[in-house]
Amino acid sequence: MNPGHMEFCAGEEWRQLVQDVILPVALNGIDLGAAVIEIGPGPGFTTDVLKGLTASLTAVEIDPGLARALADRLRGGNVDVVLGEGMSARTINLPLKKFTIIGATTRIGLLTGPMRDRFGIREHIEFYKPEALHEILKA
Repeated sequence: MNPGHMEFCAGEEWRQLVQDVILPVALNGIDLGAAVIEIGPGPGFTTDVLKGLTASLTAVEIDPGLARALADRLRGGNVDVVLGEGMSARTINLPLKKFTIIGATTRIGLLTGPMRDRFGIREHIEFYKPEALHEILKA
């Protein structure tokens, strides 16, 4: 994550947008089930919302500093933070039922070719104002 992206994603404006607009609208009426995996939680704003919607949340982060900070902040709860790269990485096998969608907010260029090829639909959006995102997600 470049410094500008990290600054925006760790800011109060993004936290409010995620917590008050994006996730409430995107997850409205959706049962996430008992176990959820979040890839790339960064500062954990999405994690803060997801942890209240599932019994068990596994957050996989490749940045050691972000993973450590998130694990320290959420210690003792229903969130397991996993460092997903390097010598400390580990594999998690979960008996998951079939699923139909994965949502991700990442730069596509950061994904390996084989991982990118698994996505049937790839879309790119620019930054929107909170009001515009709310309308898009409601539709």
